[in-house]
Amino acid sequence: MRYQRKLRFLDPFDLQYLFRFACGLDPDAGKKLINHLKRLPGGDTFAILCILEQTGDVNDIMDSVKDLCSRDVKIQRGDSALLQRSTTQLLEIASKNDISISCLNLEYSSIKFDGDTMMLQSGIYLPILPTVEKVHIAGSNAETITEKDILNLFRYGIKCRRIKELVFEGCLLPLTFSSESNPANMQSRVIK
Repeated sequence: MRYQRKLRFLDPFDLQYLFRFACGLDPDAGKKLINHLKRLPGGDTFAILCILEQTGDVNDIMDSVKDLCSRDVKIQRGDSALLQRSTTQLLEIASKNDISISCLNLEYSSIKFDGDTMMLQSGIYLPILPTVEKVHIAGSNAETITEKDILNLFRYGIKCRRIKELVFEGCLLPLTFSSESNPANMQSRVIK
Protein backbone atom coordinates (compact mmCIF):
# COMPACT_ATOMS: atom_id res chain seq x y z
CA MET A 1 0.00 0.00 0.00
CA ARG A 2 2.74 2.49 0.84
CA TYR A 3 4.43 1.76 -2.50
CA GLN A 4 1.27 2.66 -4.39
CA ARG A 5 1.30 6.15 -2.85
CA LYS A 6 4.94 6.61 -3.84
CA LEU A 7 4.41 5.27 -7.34
CA ARG A 8 1.65 7.79 -7.93
CA PHE A 9 4.19 10.61 -7.81
CA LEU A 10 6.74 9.06 -10.16
CA ASP A 11 7.13 10.78 -13.49
CA PRO A 12 6.70 8.13 -16.20
CA PHE A 13 9.12 10.05 -18.42
CA ASP A 14 11.87 9.26 -15.90
CA LEU A 15 11.06 5.57 -16.35
CA GLN A 16 10.40 5.51 -20.10
CA TYR A 17 12.57 2.46 -20.77
CA LEU A 18 10.76 0.50 -18.06
CA PHE A 19 7.36 1.55 -19.43
CA ARG A 20 8.33 0.64 -22.98
CA PHE A 21 9.72 -2.70 -21.82
CA ALA A 22 6.49 -3.45 -19.93
CA CYS A 23 4.42 -2.60 -23.04
CA GLY A 24 6.43 -5.13 -25.01
CA LEU A 25 6.12 -7.87 -22.41
CA ASP A 26 2.43 -7.91 -21.64
CA PRO A 27 -0.20 -6.69 -24.14
CA ASP A 28 -2.81 -6.07 -21.42
CA ALA A 29 -0.40 -4.09 -19.27
CA GLY A 30 0.74 -2.23 -22.40
CA LYS A 31 -2.80 -1.19 -23.25
CA LYS A 32 -3.37 0.10 -19.70
CA LEU A 33 -0.04 1.97 -19.66
CA ILE A 34 -0.72 3.58 -23.05
CA ASN A 35 -4.20 4.70 -21.96
CA HIS A 36 -2.70 6.14 -18.77
CA LEU A 37 0.03 7.97 -20.70
CA LYS A 38 -2.43 9.49 -23.18
CA ARG A 39 -4.23 11.17 -20.26
CA LEU A 40 -1.03 12.90 -19.05
CA PRO A 41 0.05 16.31 -20.33
CA GLY A 42 2.50 15.62 -23.15
CA GLY A 43 1.80 11.91 -22.82
CA ASP A 44 0.96 11.38 -26.48
CA THR A 45 4.61 11.50 -27.50
CA PHE A 46 5.53 8.94 -24.89
CA ALA A 47 2.53 6.77 -25.83
CA ILE A 48 3.83 6.69 -29.43
CA LEU A 49 7.06 5.11 -28.21
CA CYS A 50 5.13 2.54 -26.18
CA ILE A 51 2.71 1.63 -28.99
CA LEU A 52 5.59 0.51 -31.17
CA GLU A 53 6.79 -1.81 -28.40
CA GLN A 54 3.41 -3.53 -28.09
CA THR A 55 2.80 -7.12 -28.97
CA GLY A 56 -0.44 -9.00 -29.04
CA ASP A 57 -3.80 -8.21 -30.62
CA VAL A 58 -3.40 -6.06 -33.73
CA ASN A 59 -6.87 -4.55 -33.14
CA ASP A 60 -5.75 -3.12 -29.78
CA ILE A 61 -2.69 -1.59 -31.42
CA MET A 62 -4.80 -0.15 -34.25
CA ASP A 63 -7.23 1.33 -31.71
CA SER A 64 -4.31 3.16 -30.08
CA VAL A 65 -3.06 4.37 -33.47
CA LYS A 66 -6.57 5.61 -34.38
CA ASP A 67 -6.90 7.43 -31.08
CA LEU A 68 -3.54 9.18 -31.37
CA CYS A 69 -4.07 10.10 -35.03
CA SER A 70 -7.48 11.58 -34.26
CA ARG A 71 -5.62 14.37 -32.43
CA ASP A 72 -2.74 16.58 -33.54
CA VAL A 73 0.47 14.63 -34.14
CA LYS A 74 3.53 16.82 -33.59
CA ILE A 75 7.08 16.54 -34.81
CA GLN A 76 9.30 19.20 -33.27
CA ARG A 77 12.91 20.21 -33.70
CA GLY A 78 13.80 19.21 -30.14
CA ASP A 79 12.39 15.69 -30.49
CA SER A 80 14.96 12.93 -30.34
CA ALA A 81 15.72 10.92 -33.47
CA LEU A 82 14.06 7.93 -31.76
CA LEU A 83 10.85 9.89 -31.18
CA GLN A 84 10.88 11.30 -34.73
CA ARG A 85 11.43 7.81 -36.17
CA SER A 86 8.70 6.34 -33.94
CA THR A 87 6.24 9.09 -34.86
CA THR A 88 7.01 8.57 -38.55
CA GLN A 89 6.42 4.82 -38.15
CA LEU A 90 3.12 5.45 -36.37
CA LEU A 91 2.02 7.75 -39.21
CA GLU A 92 3.03 5.13 -41.80
CA ILE A 93 1.06 2.46 -39.93
CA ALA A 94 -1.98 4.76 -39.94
CA SER A 95 -1.70 5.50 -43.67
CA LYS A 96 -1.11 1.86 -44.63
CA ASN A 97 -4.20 0.86 -42.67
CA ASP A 98 -6.36 3.69 -44.08
CA ILE A 99 -6.58 5.46 -40.71
CA SER A 100 -7.18 9.21 -40.98
CA ILE A 101 -4.50 11.49 -39.58
CA SER A 102 -6.38 14.62 -38.57
CA CYS A 103 -3.44 17.01 -38.32
CA LEU A 104 0.33 16.75 -38.67
CA ASN A 105 2.09 19.63 -36.92
CA LEU A 106 5.63 20.36 -38.06
CA GLU A 107 8.04 23.07 -37.01
CA TYR A 108 9.42 24.74 -40.13
CA SER A 109 12.91 24.67 -38.62
CA SER A 110 12.64 20.87 -38.20
CA ILE A 111 12.12 20.12 -41.90
CA LYS A 112 14.10 20.47 -45.09
CA PHE A 113 13.51 19.28 -48.59
CA ASP A 114 15.26 16.92 -50.92
CA GLY A 115 13.29 17.75 -54.05
CA ASP A 116 9.66 17.35 -53.04
CA THR A 117 10.56 14.79 -50.39
CA MET A 118 10.33 16.11 -46.84
CA MET A 119 13.17 15.27 -44.47
CA LEU A 120 13.20 15.85 -40.74
CA GLN A 121 16.14 17.61 -39.10
CA SER A 122 17.29 14.21 -37.78
CA GLY A 123 17.76 12.96 -41.36
CA ILE A 124 14.64 10.78 -41.27
CA TYR A 125 12.47 11.06 -44.37
CA LEU A 126 8.79 11.79 -43.85
CA PRO A 127 6.94 9.51 -46.25
CA ILE A 128 3.93 10.56 -48.28
CA LEU A 129 0.95 10.11 -45.96
CA PRO A 130 -2.15 9.48 -48.09
CA THR A 131 -4.51 9.73 -45.10
CA VAL A 132 -3.31 13.03 -43.60
CA GLU A 133 -6.05 15.66 -43.71
CA LYS A 134 -4.17 18.74 -42.53
CA VAL A 135 -0.51 19.76 -42.42
CA HIS A 136 0.29 22.63 -40.08
CA ILE A 137 3.68 24.32 -40.47
CA ALA A 138 4.66 26.48 -37.51
CA GLY A 139 7.49 28.97 -37.74
CA SER A 140 9.27 30.81 -35.00
CA ASN A 141 10.40 34.41 -34.97
CA ALA A 142 8.52 35.05 -38.21
CA GLU A 143 10.72 32.79 -40.32
CA THR A 144 10.53 33.40 -44.03
CA ILE A 145 9.53 30.37 -46.05
CA THR A 146 11.15 30.36 -49.45
CA GLU A 147 9.09 30.06 -52.61
CA LYS A 148 10.95 26.83 -53.36
CA ASP A 149 9.90 25.35 -49.99
CA ILE A 150 6.30 26.48 -50.60
CA LEU A 151 6.36 24.69 -53.97
CA ASN A 152 7.80 21.56 -52.34
CA LEU A 153 5.15 21.68 -49.59
CA PHE A 154 2.43 22.02 -52.24
CA ARG A 155 3.86 19.06 -54.15
CA TYR A 156 4.02 17.02 -50.94
CA GLY A 157 0.42 17.98 -50.14
CA ILE A 158 -0.81 16.97 -53.58
CA LYS A 159 0.55 13.46 -53.01
CA CYS A 160 -1.44 13.17 -49.78
CA ARG A 161 -4.83 12.11 -51.19
CA ARG A 162 -7.00 13.30 -48.28
CA ILE A 163 -5.31 16.60 -47.55
CA LYS A 164 -7.76 19.46 -47.15
CA GLU A 165 -5.60 22.12 -45.51
CA LEU A 166 -2.03 23.39 -45.55
CA VAL A 167 -1.62 25.89 -42.71
CA PHE A 168 1.30 28.25 -42.12
CA GLU A 169 1.55 29.91 -38.72
CA GLY A 170 4.24 32.30 -37.54
CA CYS A 171 5.88 32.25 -40.97
CA LEU A 172 6.46 34.97 -43.50
CA LEU A 173 5.34 33.85 -46.92
CA PRO A 174 6.68 35.30 -50.16
CA LEU A 175 4.73 38.34 -51.34
CA THR A 176 4.37 36.94 -54.84
CA PHE A 177 4.41 33.48 -56.33
CA SER A 178 5.45 32.40 -59.77
CA SER A 179 2.91 30.40 -61.77
CA GLU A 180 5.10 27.33 -61.09
CA SER A 181 4.32 27.64 -57.37
CA ASN A 182 0.68 26.77 -57.93
CA PRO A 183 0.71 23.42 -59.73
CA ALA A 184 -2.26 22.73 -62.01
CA ASN A 185 -3.28 19.57 -60.16
CA MET A 186 -3.43 21.57 -56.92
CA GLN A 187 -5.82 24.05 -58.51
CA SER A 188 -8.19 21.20 -59.39
CA ARG A 189 -8.42 20.10 -55.73
CA VAL A 190 -10.13 22.05 -52.98
CA ILE A 191 -7.25 22.61 -50.57
CA LYS A 192 -7.31 25.58 -48.20
